[in-house]
Amino acid sequence: FRLELEVDGFTSITASIPYDAVALASNETGISEELIPTLSTTTNSNVLATMPPINIKGILFPGDRLRFSGQSMPYKYYHVQSVAGTSATLTEGFFGDDGVQISTTRYYGGRGSPLSSRIYCHLNEDLCPADSEAKSGSLQSKLEDLSPAIQNGVFIDRNGPNAQNGFIWRVTFLDDAYPEERDYALRVHSNSLTTTTGSGHVAVSLLNRGRTYTSCTGPLVVPSLGGLVKGLHYYARVSARNKEGYS
Repeated sequence: FRLELEVDGFTSITASIPYDAVALASNETGISEELIPTLSTTTNSNVLATMPPINIKGILFPGDRLRFSGQSMPYKYYHVQSVAGTSATLTEGFFGDDGVQISTTRYYGGRGSPLSSRIYCHLNEDLCPADSEAKSGSLQSKLEDLSPAIQNGVFIDRNGPNAQNGFIWRVTFLDDAYPEERDYALRVHSNSLTTTTGSGHVAVSLLNRGRTYTSCTGPLVVPSLGGLVKGLHYYARVSARNKEGYS
């Protein structure tokens, strides 16, 4: 999918963004999470089984990239082709230790060959074809490419995957806010995501309007009305400065 950014009357469009893009440029070399279900493998077979049998639909998803503690080639990624009930199928046969794996890890981002790397690359006929660009990079890199619309960068955090293999990114623009009618507005420009049953969905919603504080000293009450609402998530970023500079 691609996003459209409008600020101060000018519109910019991002490069294609993968459905599972990592949040930050520093994550592009790879982040991982160990899966809770214990999986069993068999050499030359592409079938994964859970031990004990549990339903892994909503935990493991087609397209996931996995590494197993007992695989013969430690840096190889295995791709999930399908998930059904208590088992899953890989796109190729497994090679390594038979039986229950001590650990199974899912990866996002990561290095690789020019065609498989998830490090952000700019569209280039020889070095970075459209397919490579579309599956590479973080959301931060894709947005910060929109210069001069974004000068001071963005901060992004990410949640996911949920039970539908969906992700949520929260974007904070670090530039000073413009007046409301000219401030940063992010929209979906195009969506070519597909699922096993149809089309993927992308939506953008505004959480808080930009605000630039003229003073950074003394007490500051946030939210301005005071008090917190039970059950509502609040996000804050704090910095400090001494005679040596910022920290």
